[in-house]
Amino acid sequence: MGTLLVLLFHWFCMADFEGTSAIETYSGRAFDPLDPDPSTIRVEDVAHGLAHTCRFAGQCQFYYAVATHAIYLKREVDAYDRIERDVLAAVWDRLCIRHPNDEQWQAVMDADDREL
Repeated sequence: MGTLLVLLFHWFCMADFEGTSAIETYSGRAFDPLDPDPSTIRVEDVAHGLAHTCRFAGQCQFYYAVATHAIYLKREVDAYDRIERDVLAAVWDRLCIRHPNDEQWQAVMDADDREL
């Protein structure tokens, strides 16, 4: 009975994508990973996929989703950026250099990302 339900589900839901490399996303839209179109990418679909993907190939004592890891990482990066900004502000104060405005600050932060 279970196999029959899976086959029926596949037949009803995946019929539109037959013969293509497209996959059906969580929201029901077609996404072709071999010919990606940025307009077809939805945040909900990405979040759903990340929430249902376990890190470490599931070899952990509890379910640790990639989405959970991304949230923890975002918090750490934000904290690091604040610390870096505070340290640079202290250096500029010590050298009596005027602090940059937001546009100039972005240029300073982007300089870290450039290859030398």
